[in-house]
Amino acid sequence: MFLRRIKSIGNVRLISPYVESHDLIRQASAVLSITGTLGWEAVLYEVPVITFGDAFYNAFDLVYRARDVRLLPDLISEAITHFRPDRELLLKFIAAMFLGTYEGFRPSTDSYVLTDENIRRVARALVAELNLERAGAAKTLAHAEGFA
Repeated sequence: MFLRRIKSIGNVRLISPYVESHDLIRQASAVLSITGTLGWEAVLYEVPVITFGDAFYNAFDLVYRARDVRLLPDLISEAITHFRPDRELLLKFIAAMFLGTYEGFRPSTDSYVLTDENIRRVARALVAELNLERAGAAKTLAHAEGFA
């Protein structure tokens, strides 16, 4: 009953769960996502993305944020007509993601989060970041003292 009601909406098509999502993304004019990986995949395929939630890839300058659903029609139109991929910006974003992320799971209700293995990973990441900050601060201080 619910699916029939959805199908009755104009311009709505239900897609088989067996269809490859990457094929859909490549053919899409835009992708709308709450916070899912489909949005991230669309970013990588250089397809305009509109997000409704707090996705990590919202930090990418070319992702559109739906902050008010009343403005959604205009936002979709803007994403489809004005989006221009920027390969260099995308590569810089991906590089920054790799440089600024570490293995380990974020806080959640998943039991894996509190395993010794995951806690060690998170601790190693914190130590690495603190060492990078200290090294950067020391370099900045040495540089500033050179000009004193």
